[in-house]
Amino acid sequence: MSDNIQTNTAGQTPPCLQHQIEKTRYLIENDEYVLDKQQQAVRRYRRASLGVK
Repeated sequence: MSDNIQTNTAGQTPPCLQHQIEKTRYLIENDEYVLDKQQQAVRRYRRASLGVK
């Protein structure tokens, strides 16, 4: 018997779990994008504060 509880007897991820995985992946990618934009804004602010272009 398999230890993988995320698959059914056919070895496929159930649709409801697959949907949750895709949703989670989207949220993580979106968070990474937002964090990157925030970091860029902070760098621009710091450069402007120091008078560096």
